[in-house]
Amino acid sequence: MCSMSSYRAGIYPREPKKKFDGVTKTYYLTKDIQFLLHEPVLGKIREIRAYRQKIKRARAKKEYGTLKTLLRNKPTYKIDHIVRERYPTFSDALRDMDDALSLVHMFQHLPSEKSIKPHRIRNCERLAKEFQNYVATTGSLDKVFVSVKGIYYSARIGGERAVWVEPHRFTQELPKDVDYRVMLTFLEFYECLLSFVNYRLYTTNGMPYPPKMDPIGGKDDQPDVEADRAHHVQENIAQILKKQEADEDDDDDSENDDEEELQMEEEETQQAKDGTEGKEKLVFSGLKVFLGRETPVSALEFVLRAQGAKVGWDGENSPFTSDERGLTHWVIDRPAIPGKRRMDLEYVQPQWVFDSVNNSTLLPTSIYGIGVTLPPHLSPFVDDVAEGYVPKYKAYLQRLKDGDPELFKETALAVNDDSEEDMDDLDNDDDNSQKEEAESKHEDGSSDSEDEDEDEEMEEDLAKDMAEMKEEGKKQSEELAKLMMSRKKRNLYERMVHGKNRKSDQVRKLEERRDAIETKKAKKRRARSETNQ
Repeated sequence: MCSMSSYRAGIYPREPKKKFDGVTKTYYLTKDIQFLLHEPVLGKIREIRAYRQKIKRARAKKEYGTLKTLLRNKPTYKIDHIVRERYPTFSDALRDMDDALSLVHMFQHLPSEKSIKPHRIRNCERLAKEFQNYVATTGSLDKVFVSVKGIYYSARIGGERAVWVEPHRFTQELPKDVDYRVMLTFLEFYECLLSFVNYRLYTTNGMPYPPKMDPIGGKDDQPDVEADRAHHVQENIAQILKKQEADEDDDDDSENDDEEELQMEEEETQQAKDGTEGKEKLVFSGLKVFLGRETPVSALEFVLRAQGAKVGWDGENSPFTSDERGLTHWVIDRPAIPGKRRMDLEYVQPQWVFDSVNNSTLLPTSIYGIGVTLPPHLSPFVDDVAEGYVPKYKAYLQRLKDGDPELFKETALAVNDDSEEDMDDLDNDDDNSQKEEAESKHEDGSSDSEDEDEDEEMEEDLAKDMAEMKEEGKKQSEELAKLMMSRKKRNLYERMVHGKNRKSDQVRKLEERRDAIETKKAKKRRARSETNQ
């Protein structure tokens, strides 16, 4: 009964020292219950409970006239005031957008069942499209990562970072061991929150709300959705205006009003800056990209639009076809190009789009060509320096962004067979020359050189002894310091050391795996060159 109101008030069950009514009861603090007594949602919930009893009674007595009247006058409740109380400022709402966006994007792909109504799925789809349209229009998207769970997005909005995950567009099967009532309670709150945020984002940037968006491929229930959306927005606007008028009448302190106005102006200027800065740093600006029907059209269309590209796809409602003049890139996820190859554009795989966004630059298309083995798709959410392991392709991308002149002389992933053979010949020549010089020196050696060798050996032994003594001194000092620590600090120090050792072990395993893969590739190249000879 108090799940929705307690969500924003920080009310949760307590564990008293003495349970008066037994273990099966749930206990709350008295002040929390007193707080919930003034919650308007509880009164509406009681009305809905009484309404259900009246419906049940009318059906049992077969009073169909009364039943029709009751069904027309079903009581409803709103949770807009809960959103306003939980998030006093707009920046507070933006900080808590991660879970809301992830849950809304998840429910838009779920099938409709008894617990999940179709109108809830359509509403989630509408909210997700509106938010993505704002991100694409303002160019706020800066990170994308495709994983097994879904596609992770990151955008900078209003000075705050929002990260959410959208599942892949597959047929979803609902597990039976999940309590969807709890998830729907959170979804109800997040729907209200996201509708407020979308309205505020659009109106602050001078964009019309609700926006007019074209569906991607196929038919869509746009007329019904537009009507529901406009009605919902009008109700929210009226309620916001009423709340503001009531606050202005009740507040007598003019200084607090001035501070609120200044805070509102700062948020609006911050959002305007985010919009302008995103448009200046667009990766695909000026490009015209066509998407094949086998690619994830919705995800690629969102990412490309967010970075300034014009996008078309193989399907209905596309702004242009594959025969359009001025195409610069064609995204294909097939082993071969369908039809005739056009020489006036580049053919790339979908990973080229995501990697280019993560590196804020257009990557070479030769690495992501059709039929080419793709490089690893690195996560932009991992700090390689903090982890202690920098992948080889990450170092290559960093050299590419820095504009290393020697990089263009090398290949992207592997050296060609001819260049490998030349390098092997050069290495063999160097080894032979070094052996000849060593033999000549050994033949022409004298007693002076033997004395010098003995001195060098003595110096090396002394250096080793000094290093061992330093290591032993460090160990002894660490042991003494641990003895002087308290038990709590000692346990904390041991956990820190254990974490560092575990991270170094992971780095060592990754390096060994990389070396094994490189040696395996080298063996294959040598075997291929031998067979060709």
